[in-house]
Amino acid sequence: MTGKKQVRKIDLRGKGFPTTIIIMAKEAKSLDPKSSLLVLTDDKETVEQAREWGERVSWASVTSDRKEGYWAIHVKRL
Repeated sequence: MTGKKQVRKIDLRGKGFPTTIIIMAKEAKSLDPKSSLLVLTDDKETVEQAREWGERVSWASVTSDRKEGYWAIHVKRL
């Protein structure tokens, strides 16, 4: 074993806010400390709300990247 943490990935493209945030938050809460979640979405509102959610909770760090046709939201459990 390399000691490398796995990244859980969920594809929420085609789903809209608020469903996407509910799913993302539920999945993030189940992460072990220092584990990561990669969320794929094509909903801009989800990206904006995910950033706000990340600022509100003290146990997760949230960043996002724009890809071709979708966003990748990275959630890291602190």
